[in-house]
Amino acid sequence: MLDNGGWSAVKESTLRVYPDGEAKAEDEFEAALAMDVDFAKVGEAFGAYGEKVTDPAQVPAAIERCLKEVRGGRTAILHACVTRL
Repeated sequence: MLDNGGWSAVKESTLRVYPDGEAKAEDEFEAALAMDVDFAKVGEAFGAYGEKVTDPAQVPAAIERCLKEVRGGRTAILHACVTRL
C-alpha cells in the first residue's frame, strides 16, 4: 500500500464542494493520518507478512521478500511511505 499520510478522497471531495472554502484557505482538510501508523504491523496482527519501507532504494528487495511469502501461501502487505498528501 502507498501511504501518503492522508486520505486524498476527503481532501478532493471537500475541494469539489467548497473550492474556495475555509479548508482550502487554511490548508486543513481533516484528512491526515497519524504519523506513526504502521500498516505492516496491522497485517502481522492478522497473520500476514508485513514490511514497511521509507527509502525508495529498499523497495525492490522488499517486494521480493513479500512475493516470496505470497508464493509460500501467506498474505503480505508492503507499507511504502511516499510524499505526504
